[in-house]
This record gives sequence, structure tokens and C-alpha cells, in this order.
Amino acid sequence: MGLIGEVLLLPFAPVRGSGWVIRQVLNEAER
Repeated sequence: MGLIGEVLLLPFAPVRGSGWVIRQVLNEAER
């Protein structure tokens, strides 16, 4: 894996980040 894995995952980093933010907002809304 290593460097090649890092490069492959780079495009998905913003997607995972926004998905985490959305989950946080939903958790707050459920309270």
C-alpha cells in the first residue's frame, strides 16, 4: 500500500470529510 495507496485515496479525502460533517450535523439535529 504505502505511497500508492495514499495517492489513490487522495480524491476521496474531501468526500470522507464532508460525510463526517454531515453525520455530526445529523447527530446534533436528532437531540
